[in-house]
Amino acid sequence: MKKKSLLLFFALTLIFGQSIGANTNFSKNEAYYQKLCAKRSSFKANKSTCEAFEAYLKKQAKDSDASAKNIKDQIASTKNDISKLIELIKENGLVIEKKKKQIATTENDIKTKEAEIELLEDEIIERLALMQEMSGENFMVDFLMSSTSLDDLLTKIDGVTAINNSNNEVITDLDYVKKELAKKQKALKEEKKKLEEAKKEQSQMLKDYRSKESELFAKLEEEHKKKAIYNTKLDNLNVSDVTGSKGSKGWIRPVSHATVTAIAWYYPASFGGGWHPGIDLANSMGTPIKAPANGVVLAHGQASGYGNYMITAHQMGNDTYTFIYGHMSGFASFGSSIKQGQTIAYIGSTGNSTGPHLHFEVFRHKGKSLKSVINRYRSGGDLYFGLGYNSIGSCSSVCRLKPHEFLGLRSGQVF
Repeated sequence: MKKKSLLLFFALTLIFGQSIGANTNFSKNEAYYQKLCAKRSSFKANKSTCEAFEAYLKKQAKDSDASAKNIKDQIASTKNDISKLIELIKENGLVIEKKKKQIATTENDIKTKEAEIELLEDEIIERLALMQEMSGENFMVDFLMSSTSLDDLLTKIDGVTAINNSNNEVITDLDYVKKELAKKQKALKEEKKKLEEAKKEQSQMLKDYRSKESELFAKLEEEHKKKAIYNTKLDNLNVSDVTGSKGSKGWIRPVSHATVTAIAWYYPASFGGGWHPGIDLANSMGTPIKAPANGVVLAHGQASGYGNYMITAHQMGNDTYTFIYGHMSGFASFGSSIKQGQTIAYIGSTGNSTGPHLHFEVFRHKGKSLKSVINRYRSGGDLYFGLGYNSIGSCSSVCRLKPHEFLGLRSGQVF
């Protein structure tokens, strides 16, 4: 009876494991699910739960990417604001210096006008004193009484009045100019004060922006750490038995029967020529694609050129090889461990394709372990491992190999 109860409990556990799905709150007990799904046997026994946990980890890594992008955008915006503020502070500094020079100029102009007024007033006083010394206090009376006629008298009176008026007008004009210069100087000082206050505010803003930028960089670093953590968890999920297992003794071709319609490094003239980094193996829709060796599914997705694509990684001796498969109609699960000869995908005609075929590329990572290649891909998500679409690379590190030579095939061959 006890044995039956245990079997029933085990069965219910498996059923529960299969149905738990995407609604589970994995964030509350990540360590448990990480341990549960790290082994291939328990992964299979709790397939839906572990696949949901795998999707959760991917989403967390993706969310970290999105958050990092948002933070990078904020950093770029903050840097732009900082640059604008620096320029504005420089411009204000130049304007303040200009105002200082203008204030100094007006101060000199005011002093000049004051000196001119003082000189003119001194000249008038000296002139009156001289006239008094020459003729005493009756000089003006004697001067006027010496007139020979009424016209002469009026002319002399007009002359004396004109001299006095002229002196007074010059003094008044000089005094007006001095007052206007003083007003201008006051206005310049007020403008200078406002500019200095604005510059002080801008300097504080710049300090705040610098602080904000520093905080954003700290947040970005945190997001990078988060992504690294989830990538590590993904690395250890469902592939731990693969990274430590022995590789295959040799390679097999990814399809058993096909026609070689294009090879590396160029397209045939019938396809218009041009660069071609892989080999095209044509067969009917749904033809199985086999794993060339023991390894792991590193990634899969969709791209405009490749259509449905997949990347697998395999350790062979001291080196690791990665393969890109394109135009497929289906593919194995991300993170799956694969065995040589296992069906991992099917020939299709997705993406930039003129008919059903497999596009196959080969990369060699000299002296690199499978784990290190997985980690490198996880950190950057680069299909080409830094080589780009058109580069062959150096085989002392990472390089592309000619797939037709790697598989022992030639252009146009039917096998």
